[in-house]
Amino acid sequence: MINIRHGTPADRTALRALARRAWQAGYAELLPKEYLDSLGTDREPARPPQPPQRTPTKIARLIAELDGIIVGAALVTNARDLELPETHGELAVLNVDPDHWHRGIGRTLLNEAEAWLRSIHLINAVLWTFADNQRARTFYEASGWTPDGATRTESLTPFRLAELRYGKTLTA
Repeated sequence: MINIRHGTPADRTALRALARRAWQAGYAELLPKEYLDSLGTDREPARPPQPPQRTPTKIARLIAELDGIIVGAALVTNARDLELPETHGELAVLNVDPDHWHRGIGRTLLNEAEAWLRSIHLINAVLWTFADNQRARTFYEASGWTPDGATRTESLTPFRLAELRYGKTLTA
């Protein structure tokens, strides 16, 4: 059974390793192997400065465990995009260990993330995903998220990838 709990500082190393594995599997067709292999190492390229964003004031790191092992994580905050009203939240991160894909862990984390955002009285949520990541886009769309028309370019030195913003009304 999947257990969802809030993260602690003690989870940091496991979460870094989880993110690395998730990116290496999930973005293998979008990013060069050399870049993906450098993630979480001293060879990882520095990210260029990002456009101005609102500093999150409400943050939850949700951890999915299976038999005591971390197999997924989500980071949810109030929305960082400056043009969005304060009634918006954001799913900033959703990673599932590739060895545990297609077992409902991502869906469980997404549901818990939405519930947390509702619990802090936010009525809408957004997330950003790579435009060419059809697997993620299909997953989010199946959960009621839709592109809201906003786009940006993510700079992952030296690569640039188009991103789409998705939105969802958070209903009770």
